[in-house]
Amino acid sequence: MSSEKKTLQLMLKKPHSRYRNIIFDLGGVLVHFKPQELIERAFKEHAEKPWYLLDIIHMPEYAEIDRGTLTPEQAFTQLAERFPDKPCKEHCNIFLQHVIDQLLPIDQGVKTLQAVRAKGFNTYILSNLFSLTHQRIASYDFLKLFDGAVFSYQVKMIKPQKEIYDHLLTTYNLNAHECLFIDDLEANIKGAQNVGIDGILCKDHDHVVEELKKRGIF
Repeated sequence: MSSEKKTLQLMLKKPHSRYRNIIFDLGGVLVHFKPQELIERAFKEHAEKPWYLLDIIHMPEYAEIDRGTLTPEQAFTQLAERFPDKPCKEHCNIFLQHVIDQLLPIDQGVKTLQAVRAKGFNTYILSNLFSLTHQRIASYDFLKLFDGAVFSYQVKMIKPQKEIYDHLLTTYNLNAHECLFIDDLEANIKGAQNVGIDGILCKDHDHVVEELKKRGIF
């Protein structure tokens, strides 16, 4: 095959784009994580759902589980002090177990990942994740499609703090301008943008695909 034909094939395989690296969050992007649905399922037999758990997952103590500085038991003990009139530890443990059980691959998200890889882009994970959830997903085949990963509990940093984005860039020698980050939380997208990484908010997976098309990925 002539060098001209090889060059043409490469051009057809990978669209013109400034990006070289596509970074994926896990929860809400590649594996299921919708807190409201999880609460409904975990407490389906309860007449009153513990909706206060939606507030708990955004509290500092819960974040420290992902950072790897508190165990779930330690965090739930501290959180229980905020809600003395509720069986907080019991509710948290039920919710956490349901989170782990329901961390199943999102088919459309995985297909998007596969399509990005087929186009020749490098792919990375940047996820707020703690050890038990990491163990849950460790056997998933789609993890083989990544060139590298940063998990919050391993590096003791969490999104949207600047340090974790810098850590990813430094660890894998990436140019922020050449990176695109997909995450389901606006705060995490803004954190990426603050270090020069472009971002797509995963409102739903059709939206992600449309945004990838706009950027010349597809």
